[in-house]
Order: sequence, then C-alpha cells, then structure tokens
Amino acid sequence: ETRRPDRYRGFSWREYEQIRANREPFDAVMAYSMTLLGVSDGDSTRRSFSAIVSSGYFSTLDVPLAAGREFTADAERPKSGQRVVIVGHQFARKAGLAPQAMLGRTVRLNAREHTIVGVAPEGFSGTMALVAPEFWLPLGVYASVTDEMMRDGGSSKLSDAKTHGLMLVGRLRAGLDVDTARPMVAGLSTSFAGRDPVENKDHELVIDREGIIWVPELG
Repeated sequence: ETRRPDRYRGFSWREYEQIRANREPFDAVMAYSMTLLGVSDGDSTRRSFSAIVSSGYFSTLDVPLAAGREFTADAERPKSGQRVVIVGHQFARKAGLAPQAMLGRTVRLNAREHTIVGVAPEGFSGTMALVAPEFWLPLGVYASVTDEMMRDGGSSKLSDAKTHGLMLVGRLRAGLDVDTARPMVAGLSTSFAGRDPVENKDHELVIDREGIIWVPELG
C-alpha cells in the first residue's frame, strides 16, 4: 500500500547500470545530477550551475553537440578522475570563439583544470526548462565535486548503494508508449529488491510521460 506517493528518491550507480544493461523498454538510458561549480577567471571565482552526466547523455536526448564529442564510458565510471568538460554554447560565445575552436582548451573548475571535449548546441537547456547548465562534467567526478560542494566531511561515493544522487531519463523503443512501458519498468522493481533488499524495500519504479524514471517511496 502506498503511504507516501508524493515522495521520490534518486538512483544509485548500481541501479543505473542495472536499468541500462536491461534496456527494456528503452533504446537508451542516461543519468544525471545537478551541482554548483567554482569557475576561476583570473583572480576571481564565481559560482556556476552545472550538470554531472553519464556517457550518452546528449544522444539519449537526441541532441547533437555543436562541436566535439560526448563523454566516454571510462569517464563515467565512479572515481575515474578524468578532468574533461562539455561547455555550453553561451560560454563559447563569451570567449569569442567558434565551438570547434574551444576544443582542447581548458577551463578551471573547482580549482582544477578541465579539458574541453565538447560544446553544447545553442539554446540547449538540458533537462530543465528554466535554468541551463553552463558546464557538463562526467559522472566519474561525482564524488569529488559533490563533497567539495557540501564540505561537510561526508562521502558521496557513487558506487555506494546508499548514494541515490542520480536522476534517470530513458528514450522509449520505437512503437512503445508510456502506458505500454509502465509495467515493464515496474517489473524491474523485483530485481532491484533482490539485489539491494535493504535500500529498495517498499520502493518501486515508475515512469512519467517525459521519460523520466523515478522511485517513489512506498513504505
């Protein structure tokens, strides 16, 4: 019986891997989280609203980059430590450079140099309509970026089953609609509970019409 249908939680890395490996009923699945970054510009530092994303983030949303490439599978693995970044189109415009000319340059984020490997298309706001990320980082830096932001001495290891910091979006296979896909997604709940019974007790998966997968709390 659903006692808290209006409350949801995110996903762990292992849950994301399990859904992506299963794939049914999706053509593609991606994961993301939002964060704040410190952007160094000379002697000053400003805050930037940014995203931490999996490989295939842009392709799952069917959004081609203006230049460069997406993150590799190696870059998304927990603690990969790859300091690469995809920048927003407006960031390239402020630099006075064409998107292609931005590739290979560096930007200092959270006091570390990151190499630009891609530029997002003009007007792309990610998964949020009102606020667009300025930068996209790979999931492999999730723990360090999150801990730096919180600065509370805690740990946010993406590989920890208790870390539910990811949101998921899936692109449905051709010929399927949300109503058809809903029982397929719900069927994953049983396998989730079998793998991590403590973390997934009284939870089940649901999907909305934007393709976002959620975990409502049932107990």
